Amino acid sequence: MLNTTNIKMGSHTSNMTFNATSNGMMQRSNPKSFFIRFHKDSKMAEYIFPTDGATPYVKRGYNGVDKIKISVLQILVFGKDEFLCEVVEHKDLVDD
Repeated sequence: MLNTTNIKMGSHTSNMTFNATSNGMMQRSNPKSFFIRFHKDSKMAEYIFPTDGATPYVKRGYNGVDKIKISVLQILVFGKDEFLCEVVEHKDLVDD
């Protein structure tokens, strides 16, 4: 529809489809999820995207002593390498 364009070169006409990137809107996909924002070079990025195969986590509590295991549901990249992630705690993914 809106992402299809006709290109005419001489007697040849081609239909081109462009898959545009997101317009920047992100909706919550889990009722118990929450959003976090951080830079790709921050400490938070190391917790959320561990390179050693560990489970992603966030720090909470006084001085960040509590490590809460999470799952990343969505990622939106914007600005100068900023991330907006929708995450949910592992315990909230289990039905009681």
